[in-house]
Amino acid sequence: MTSDSSSRFNIIISLFVFLIWTAVLGISLAWNIHSNNKQSYQLALHSAEAHFNKDHAFRLWATKHNGVYVRPTKETPPNPYLAHLKNRDVITTDGMKLTLMNPAYMIRQMMEDFSKLYGITGRIIGQITLNPNNKADAWESAAIDDFISKKSDEVVALTLFNGVKHLRLIRPLIMEQGCMSCHGHLGFKVGDVRGAVSISIPMTPYTIINQQNFQSILISHSIIYCLGLMGIFFISRKTHRNVQERRYANKQLHQLNTDLEDKVKLRTHELENMLSHLKQTQEHMLESEKMASLGSLVAGIAHEINTPLGVGVSAISLIENDTKLLKQSFQQEKMTEEDFKKYIEDTLNVSHMITHNLSRATKLIQSFKQVAVDQSIQEWRTISAKKYIEEIILSLHPKYKKFMSNIDLECSSELLITTNPGSIAQIITNLVCNSIDHGFNNYPVDQAQIKIRIIESQDNN
Repeated sequence: MTSDSSSRFNIIISLFVFLIWTAVLGISLAWNIHSNNKQSYQLALHSAEAHFNKDHAFRLWATKHNGVYVRPTKETPPNPYLAHLKNRDVITTDGMKLTLMNPAYMIRQMMEDFSKLYGITGRIIGQITLNPNNKADAWESAAIDDFISKKSDEVVALTLFNGVKHLRLIRPLIMEQGCMSCHGHLGFKVGDVRGAVSISIPMTPYTIINQQNFQSILISHSIIYCLGLMGIFFISRKTHRNVQERRYANKQLHQLNTDLEDKVKLRTHELENMLSHLKQTQEHMLESEKMASLGSLVAGIAHEINTPLGVGVSAISLIENDTKLLKQSFQQEKMTEEDFKKYIEDTLNVSHMITHNLSRATKLIQSFKQVAVDQSIQEWRTISAKKYIEEIILSLHPKYKKFMSNIDLECSSELLITTNPGSIAQIITNLVCNSIDHGFNNYPVDQAQIKIRIIESQDNN
């Protein structure tokens, strides 16, 4: 791809990312606005249900007691719509006059007081009523028709009520036995839908909160959108700069390639000689069985050494991080004696961990080094048989660790032999590897065991 093509491609990609970013933020804004509106509606609905349940509980209590008698006042005069009841007005034994407040009278008065205090209107309404003030409006009457026809048992809607937008909740009012004394003469039977109870919640407070949330959502999305556009701009600019730099680098590379052609011709002969030498070396290495065995040993030891070295590196990183935190506390003059003591204690523990793991790695390397040198250099020398075989066993640990924890060695520590150590290492290695590869195929792993026993010959020859 040419530099001009790369520039056009980067412009297309930047435009695509811009469109994707705009679409994502637009979808997010629309979803948040929808959720905000839904939340306002749900809050108003929960408030309406709570007030309905409150009024319903009061009405059930009043119905349970067939109303209550109170002193007649200007605010609570004898109910003219209960004049047909003989016991509407009574006089106590001490001469006090009382008048009956039936459940509908009680709840209506409580709803009126609550509406004056908090603006939430509750009504007990019907299509056939004793009190004309309880006559259902058009919306309420339609809901009562639905209740009578059993199309629904609840109606919720956002409508205008007294010229203001309200959330209105209405549920049926069922004729009960306790209602018969006051309303039975209207023709209702127990179980009939006598009317309904409606709650009207003004939406103005929720609208104000909704608008405030809308402004917050709009501002936050605008900020995020602008930050995203800035990021797209800077990345696009950096990409364009990289294209220009790559174009310049390509020109320089072309010039260098031209200059190098002559040098390559001059070095061809030398490289051919070197290649010939490398091929000879490769053939020599392939012919060496011991070096092949050594290669396998290297892989195992490298994996085994990697664990203690990894622990050491992690521990050093921990010390470095704790030191930075201690330095920061010191510079901010927040370091306490307890922090310093804890740092010293942690550092000593981690240092001990590092020393232990590095010592383990050192032993593995020394063992491998000695065995590897002996297998590659044919040289006779006097060795301690037990110590040397222990080094061989240690270097073979990656091979047998899956089958057993260790190899038992029975050998006198005083036994010294003059031999070619490489041959000894090759023999022990082959015996152990063959035992692992062919001796434990169907053998329980927890019962696998290898023993090496070295017997000193009494024959001096």
